[in-house]
Amino acid sequence: MAAKSKPEQIIFNPPLICFKDREAAANLLFEKIKGVEWVEPLVLAIPRGGVVTGAILAKKLGAELDVIIARKLRCPWSSELAIGAVAEGGRSYLTSLGEQILKENPEYLEEEITQQSEDIQNWISWLRNIKPKSPWRDRTVILTDDGIATGATFFTALEVVRAENPLELIAVVPVLPKDCLKELKSRCDKLFYLSVPEGFYAVGQFYQDFKSIGFDKVSALLSENQLSLLEKKKLPN
Repeated sequence: MAAKSKPEQIIFNPPLICFKDREAAANLLFEKIKGVEWVEPLVLAIPRGGVVTGAILAKKLGAELDVIIARKLRCPWSSELAIGAVAEGGRSYLTSLGEQILKENPEYLEEEITQQSEDIQNWISWLRNIKPKSPWRDRTVILTDDGIATGATFFTALEVVRAENPLELIAVVPVLPKDCLKELKSRCDKLFYLSVPEGFYAVGQFYQDFKSIGFDKVSALLSENQLSLLEKKKLPN
C-alpha cells in the first residue's frame, strides 16, 4: 500500500497586524480563502469569540455555520493560563505543564476536567435547542477561532473533528504564537492565518476591540446563518 502523501499546507505570514475587531480580522481571513474549492463546506467555530469570526466566513462563503465546544483546563495558580483542554465527546489534551501537574496533583486535574466537562454539557444542552449538530463526515470542515494562545482548545477541537472523518480539515485563524505553528500544521490539511507575532501573551493584545461575546450574540449568529441558508434554498436555480 502506497504511503499517504503529506497534506498540502497553505501558509500566509505577513507582518504583525493589530485588528480593529473580530469582524475586521474575519474579513481579512476571507480574502485568503476566497476562490478555494470546498466540498459542502461547514464553518465550525469555537465559542464564544470564534463564532463572530466564523459567522462572517460562513456568510461570505455561503456555508453552514456550527460550533464545537472546547474548554481550556486552567492552571491551579493562574486561571488565565491553559494547561490543556477538554472538548465535547470527552477528548482532552494536555500541555507539557499539564502533564507535569497530572503527575504532581492529579486530584486537581481530575476536578478541573470534571468541572469543564459539566460546563460543556450545559453549553451543548443550550446550543442544540438552537442549532442541531451538523454532520462533519465527508465534507470540508473549516475550524476557526478569533485566535490561538496556547493552542490547547484548538488542538483538542481538531482531534474531535478528525475522529469523524471529514473530507478535509482546514484551520483558519487570524493570529497565533510561533511555538504553536508546527503542531498546528501537523494536525490539519490546510492552514490559513494572518500573523505569527513575536511577544505573544494573549489573543486580545492583537485587537483594538476585544469585547466579551455573550450567549445572546452566539444564538443570534447561529440563527441568522440558518435563516440565510433556508432563504438560499428557496431561491430559483
